[in-house]
This record gives sequence, C-alpha cells and structure tokens, in this order.
Amino acid sequence: AIGFTQVALMNILTGIFVESAMKLATPDRHAQMLQQRRADAKLVTELLNFLKRLDEDGSGTITWREFSKVAKDPEVKSLLDVMGVEIRDTKIFFEMVSRSCKTDNVDIHILADVLMRMKGDATSFDVHSVAYRTHVLSERIEAMITMMNNKQQSSPSPALVCCECGKLVWRAAL
Repeated sequence: AIGFTQVALMNILTGIFVESAMKLATPDRHAQMLQQRRADAKLVTELLNFLKRLDEDGSGTITWREFSKVAKDPEVKSLLDVMGVEIRDTKIFFEMVSRSCKTDNVDIHILADVLMRMKGDATSFDVHSVAYRTHVLSERIEAMITMMNNKQQSSPSPALVCCECGKLVWRAAL
C-alpha cells in the first residue's frame, strides 16, 4: 500500500512538472503578438527602404513608370512572395492604389501600407466585406436609376437607356 501511494504521488508530481514545463515551452499570446509586430515592423522598414530605392526622382512617391519597371524585377517578386502578396495585374493594382489616393503618383508610405494590408490570404470576412459593399453600391445605383426613370416619365427629353436592362442611365438637361 505504501509503495502504491509513493508511485501515485510520483505520477502526480511528474504530471505537474510536465504541465508546467509545457506551459513554459509555448509562448503566451502576448509574446506571440509582440513577436509578430516586431516582424511586421521590420518588414515595413525593409519595404520602405526598398521603395525609396525605386523612387528615381527622390520625390517620396512612385509613378506608374517607376512601378512598371520595378514590378518585373525578380527581387521585388521575391520580396512580395515572402510577404504573401501576389499581384497578377500590375496596371490594375497601381491604378487601384493611385485612384484611392486621388493622384497619379503614390506615396511610398501609402504603397507600403497597402502592401502590408494585402499580406497573406483573404479571410472569409474580407470576401463578405467586399460582397456587402458591392451590394450597397448596387442598391444605390438602382435607386438612382429609379429616380431618373421617374423624372424621365414626367419630362421627356433626350436620354440614354441601358441596353441590358432597359433602364434610364442618362438624360440630357434642358
């Protein structure tokens, strides 16, 4: 009976020791988040330094001409691959970023921010967010077309009607 108790006590102590060791071996969430932030900060610094080298005129912005030359560079593709960013159509990508900035030239800090946000795979939330925004825009366009159709019926004037749905798209102001 004493031998059995000693073995049971040793098993309990071993279990506690192993559990404590396992907790210490796996970093806590705070440490993981801190490590991820440090890695992201290092990547942003690398990216900014790289973008500064690409900025031929030293303006702090990237033009389409500068970006199109760089987009073909294997070093750039390698850096983007490490980040998990895949740009299939460089023209559309640059246009998207420059239009959101409302300028033809893109500030290198904004470009770095956009690239960091594109890092990794799209989540289900990202896809649903885009679908929702598209739905809202579609509703607004439909409301505008309905409003224009109502005005067309009250005052006939030259108009442009959608060939697919037959709804009024544009009416000349008289």
